[in-house]
Amino acid sequence: MTPFRALYGYDAPSFIDLAFDQSNVPKSRDVLQECQDILKARKENLQCAQNQQKIYVDKKLIERHFEIGELVYLRLQPYRQSSLKRSGVEKLKPRFYEPYQVVRKVGAVAYELDLLTESIIHNVFHVSCLKKALGL
Repeated sequence: MTPFRALYGYDAPSFIDLAFDQSNVPKSRDVLQECQDILKARKENLQCAQNQQKIYVDKKLIERHFEIGELVYLRLQPYRQSSLKRSGVEKLKPRFYEPYQVVRKVGAVAYELDLLTESIIHNVFHVSCLKKALGL
């Protein structure tokens, strides 16, 4: 005897039996309807949460587009890319590094830059790492 049968006096309802209405479990239609209501409510809550997150992200989203040949400043991760950086105290280093020229657009949100030949990092960067060089 299963613990469910010992507690309730009948076998646990099977979703297959409930779906085909072949169950001898009391109130099987009620159980099936309750499961469907719970699933519908969870889907609605998930959609509502996704919409809230999208609204929050869209508020802070900045569209950035660069033309080929345009100059941009580059922001590097301090713990990863060190070939373009100068030595010294980390907090006193500049946040963005010298203007580089955009060579081509790679995909929807990435750009290839014309880096120095001695740099040992990949030359394709996400738009969040780039800032338009104004006044040059």
